Amino acid sequence: MKLLKMRKNIIIAGIAILTSIFAVSTHAQGKILPAGIWDTGMGYIGVCFLRPENPNFDEEFTGFAFLGGTSYDILLNGGIRTFYASKDDVFTLNSIQSGTFTELNPYGDPNSPLKGQFYLAIYSGYPNYGNPEDPYFQDPLYGWALLNNDGKSVSLVDSALGYGADGIIVGTTVMVPEPGTLALWGLGAGLLTMCIRHRRS
Repeated sequence: MKLLKMRKNIIIAGIAILTSIFAVSTHAQGKILPAGIWDTGMGYIGVCFLRPENPNFDEEFTGFAFLGGTSYDILLNGGIRTFYASKDDVFTLNSIQSGTFTELNPYGDPNSPLKGQFYLAIYSGYPNYGNPEDPYFQDPLYGWALLNNDGKSVSLVDSALGYGADGIIVGTTVMVPEPGTLALWGLGAGLLTMCIRHRRS
């Protein structure tokens, strides 16, 4: 009887561990694009649109700028949305839709950027420009840029851009897991808890 119970516990623990491993190994955590955001050196901050496995990755990009260190503007060859944010903010589509962040006007925001260093959160699921059927609108990218305004120009200090998840933690390379992955993690944790309880009983 004890042997059967032990086998059952081992099977449950194995399933829990495999479930957790599968959740981590999928695109749950998302992938950070190397140099996904960069300073063009011409006053603009560039943002890559497509994932690296796409053959046109290097050709598809957009960007934004605070022209003269003041008026915000967006490049017209693609669509992104940018928002003022703070370090450790959880930046997701839900937080965008709930109005958590202040969005900059893509048609030319007359408001001056913050002085010194500040964060912008970046979202690519914005088909106002380009073809809405392009993959970067179907599978949006989430990112952030730490910028510095010295009063004359705005330059890039640090950044991260990722895909394959539901968002990103501003100021980090931590992606927000998709709901399906959270469910898998929950299942794995539940199975492990059940296994521990069985052993104690």
